Amino acid sequence: MVLVVLAAGQSRRFGPDNKLLAPLRNRPLVTHAFAATQGLDAPRFAVVSDPTVAQLAVEHGLIPLTVAPGVTQSHSLRVAVTRATDDNAQRMVITLGDMPFVTHASLIRLMVTPTNLAACFQLNAIPLPPAVFPQSQFAALADITGDRGAGALLRAIPAARQYTAPAQELRDIDRPADMDLG
Repeated sequence: MVLVVLAAGQSRRFGPDNKLLAPLRNRPLVTHAFAATQGLDAPRFAVVSDPTVAQLAVEHGLIPLTVAPGVTQSHSLRVAVTRATDDNAQRMVITLGDMPFVTHASLIRLMVTPTNLAACFQLNAIPLPPAVFPQSQFAALADITGDRGAGALLRAIPAARQYTAPAQELRDIDRPADMDLG
């Protein structure tokens, strides 16, 4: 098993600044996602495009997988799949750098999913990351094109393996207003 934090997004809706470096609770937003992975029994990687985000990944014990700025989300997924394949991983947990409230416990919940099954979280019956995918789905992840993620694969996961968590935990940050913790 490997764990990958996708943290190479373009932050288009956030404005000119890299949202992953925006301060949240007195530290860069992405560090919350990195911290949630600490202590997990799996090699941990972060797909990054920003050198500062890469350094923060290293400081949190993750190995950065660097991509060019502006690559599509599907390209980041392919980089993650390539690393998982190179490591002969039987499965891969994927979480997002702009989901700072995902907990360590939720990542563990994915990690204990049987090896040959996919699982994810859902909010209001909509499946979403973080998620775990078995090796049998790596090719399908690598075949995704354009600036989209694994939504179709997530929707194919049976409801019994679409776990719930508090809505606050599954929030992602897309716009500056999303940083409001109130």
